[in-house]
Amino acid sequence: MNQLKRRTRLLVAASTIAICTLAAAAAAFGSGGQLGESSPIASNPNQQAITYGEQQAAKHFGWTVKTLDANLSPDKQVSDVDTFINLKVRGIITWTLDPGAAGAAYKRALAAGIPIVDFGATQNVSSTVFDERGYGCSMGNKAAGYIAKRIPKAKVLVIGGPPVPSITNYTNCFVKAAKAMGLTVLAKQYNVKDTAGTAQPIVQDLLTKYPDTQAIWAYNDPSALGAGAVVKSSGKTVWQEGKSKGVIIMGANGSADGAAGVKQGVITATWDPQPETMGRIAVQVLAMHLVSGKPLSALPKIIVVPMKVWDASNIASYVDPKKRTVVVSPIPAAWIAKK
Repeated sequence: MNQLKRRTRLLVAASTIAICTLAAAAAAFGSGGQLGESSPIASNPNQQAITYGEQQAAKHFGWTVKTLDANLSPDKQVSDVDTFINLKVRGIITWTLDPGAAGAAYKRALAAGIPIVDFGATQNVSSTVFDERGYGCSMGNKAAGYIAKRIPKAKVLVIGGPPVPSITNYTNCFVKAAKAMGLTVLAKQYNVKDTAGTAQPIVQDLLTKYPDTQAIWAYNDPSALGAGAVVKSSGKTVWQEGKSKGVIIMGANGSADGAAGVKQGVITATWDPQPETMGRIAVQVLAMHLVSGKPLSALPKIIVVPMKVWDASNIASYVDPKKRTVVVSPIPAAWIAKK
């Protein structure tokens, strides 16, 4: 009987220690913890979906996310990072606009013990989560292949965007792949203001110069939607997969606006980078360090989230990224780039 009582007391004591340890961990890493996000341009639907994914994943760990809008200003992004350092956030999530300008601020954050997960830059950050456009040329090859399969030797206009590393990579890779696949790149212009409205005069001018254009590749959905509006107003038909042939207009972001554009016949396709998943993974990587205690050197350095295409053949099953269910789950090993 005495042995039974002693064993019971030991089990109770062990349980109490375990509960206290968990409570201490929750207090240190969970409830009340705040992450900081410097969004490159918070008005962009893709960025909003990334933020949504971060917020949903942060709830899992008892954290919140404070988002500041750099609004395409590298100087503002530096200021945002310094603000987060002063706020003593647990981690920072960024999409770097100018690696040179941001580098010193990132070093200050790391020196303060604040890990950084970025969506494009690999210097002075703890880890990088790429959408497929920003890493290697697989996405440029897919986009060029989509056009070449439907209109061999098509004459293509290229609409690039702000000089963000991942956007520049996608644009250059597409141009290289297009030429390799026998497409003719008629001209390349940049919609640095990142809106459908600012894309329209660019495309209007190009179509006037190149009326025989057969495809328009755009780095994101706003630019594609602007291009589609111009093409339709000129009396031309936009290619709709399985429905009608015409000018192929390709966007990317997989945004609700882009999906609506596909349904309405304004654009042909939008590539979906699964932005809510990108945001979720960024938070999970921070949790590997902040919750699980992994050293920064042991975190996955590069994670590449694949993209899927939405066009008239499958758009009926589309769900807005900002309304998708976000579940914290293991990061697929195939998405982690080999060092």
